[in-house]
Amino acid sequence: MSPAWIEMPRFRYQAIARSGETLSGEIPAEDETAAKRSLQAQGHFPIRIQQVDAASSIPWWQRDIKLGRRDDIRLLSRFVLEFGTLLKAGLTIDRALELSAQALPAGDLARSVMAVRDAVREGMGLSEALQRDPDLFPSLMVSLARAGEVSGSLPNVMLALAAHFDRVREVREKIRSALIYPAVLSVLAFLSIIFILLAVIPEFRPLLEGADVDLPWTTSVLFAASRFLEAYWWALVLVLPICIGAGVAAWRSPSSRVRVTRGISRMRFVGPLMRSSDAARFSRAMSILTSSSVPVPSAVDVAMATQASPHEVERLRLVNTHVKGGSTLSAALERVGDYPPVLTELARVGEESGRIGDMLAHAADVLDRELARRLDSFVAYLTPVLTIVLGLIIAILIGSVFTALLSINELAV
Repeated sequence: MSPAWIEMPRFRYQAIARSGETLSGEIPAEDETAAKRSLQAQGHFPIRIQQVDAASSIPWWQRDIKLGRRDDIRLLSRFVLEFGTLLKAGLTIDRALELSAQALPAGDLARSVMAVRDAVREGMGLSEALQRDPDLFPSLMVSLARAGEVSGSLPNVMLALAAHFDRVREVREKIRSALIYPAVLSVLAFLSIIFILLAVIPEFRPLLEGADVDLPWTTSVLFAASRFLEAYWWALVLVLPICIGAGVAAWRSPSSRVRVTRGISRMRFVGPLMRSSDAARFSRAMSILTSSSVPVPSAVDVAMATQASPHEVERLRLVNTHVKGGSTLSAALERVGDYPPVLTELARVGEESGRIGDMLAHAADVLDRELARRLDSFVAYLTPVLTIVLGLIIAILIGSVFTALLSINELAV
């Protein structure tokens, strides 16, 4: 019989030795906590522990669905977590930046982190060095780094920021995973309709049009659509990319994006999802900023940059106008209106108790749970409704043909 330790899971680790040397390798352990204790017993400081082949052991239907290669926030979260952990271990900023960059895969982020390290070694502040690359380091990170430098709590601030990035990524991937099935279903139904109009209907059309029967109006419309696609399919192929390009160009216009996102926010089912997501992201960012002693007006300015909706940015700009005019955050949110009551109430409690950061963090947790509940309900209703509607469309198409065929059979009898 094999020894018990052979059956243990193996964990890939990266750690800092007492000498400051970076170590990496694999270690058998019962779980992640046991692996961490084992490394610490050897005098090492673990910065990352991950079970070997943990992802491949998860059934495919339970894995996160990823679209595209946009994993910037994942890498950024990984960098911030390792950077904050190394600072917590007592390493200097430049050394922590260097080790964090070495742990990243080769790419723009790793190169930019090394550039930040070089700037810090030349005497530049961390926040100032991060600010030189706004494409990779968001304004929230720059502001928190500045606040951490002033307050001396940079390690804790970076760890809180990493948790924020992880939460944003989780919500984003959950939304993508929830909407992937309705999107695939819609595309397949559209392709099925095109196939029926271009391949099935032309086989029956000569027979039905040559018969001396009055075709139902639905059949006539179906035949007209089939003839149009047969004659002008090339025009549709040319027009589709033009329409997509026009849509992308319009989306790049700030005024168009504000109008589109404003319209989406007013939709009955999608609007609450969008507002919950925006409010949760705002609450989380404000919690980290205010807990780092950033003044509320400056915090709102930074939190605006974390919003995905241009319409919400406009609303937060109005909120900040009231705050800068002497209003409290809770009162400003109520004046602008349409914010979740839990956000305004907990913001008021935080202002009265002097613990606004903690209260906004609690509000973010509540809003995240509400968003997950709304998203599950939305998908639970959307999927069967979409299936029924698309099934009815295809049934009408097929039924129109068979109705005409039955009319011919009746005449033959």
